[in-house]
Amino acid sequence: MPSVLSDNDKETVKRTVPKPSNKIQAVAVARLYVAYPERQRWLYTGLQGAVVLANDLVGNTFWIKMVDVSGSNRGVLWDQEIYDPFYYNQDRTFFHSFELEDCLAGLSFVDEKEAKQFKKKIDEREKNASKSTKATPFQGLDLAVYQAFYMVNARLRLLMVHNLRLHRPHPYRLPARPLLY
Repeated sequence: MPSVLSDNDKETVKRTVPKPSNKIQAVAVARLYVAYPERQRWLYTGLQGAVVLANDLVGNTFWIKMVDVSGSNRGVLWDQEIYDPFYYNQDRTFFHSFELEDCLAGLSFVDEKEAKQFKKKIDEREKNASKSTKATPFQGLDLAVYQAFYMVNARLRLLMVHNLRLHRPHPYRLPARPLLY
């Protein structure tokens, strides 16, 4: 599958998110938006680059990291640890959102195929996790309790999303799709 990233960009990502301490699950080019201070309006942060889903083999957790591939060599521009339960939403084929501590964050992808693949890898991250990450459930919860809690929350979230779609308009204005990066 062809990528928007050049071979040099891929090497930059591998150098910035090194293999001995990380397992890269997915990479895609995107811009970062936040809904802050108003949750109804998306604001472009000025950050764009290669968005990486990485399994941190040292901390035994997952991270979303934005790597600078512009040639400025600024390294990781932004990162977010994936906590549980982590709700990653596909608002549009090219725009995905998720909650941070103080606001919502959104990724506007350049390529819809890369966006689809990134979403798939986010959803399947536990299946592809390292053995040590699988053995370290969130906050030391018993794995069975954690899985039951996650499934109940996932069902509730699906019901809430379904209810919102049927009875109310979408509460967030999405950014217009950028023509060029």
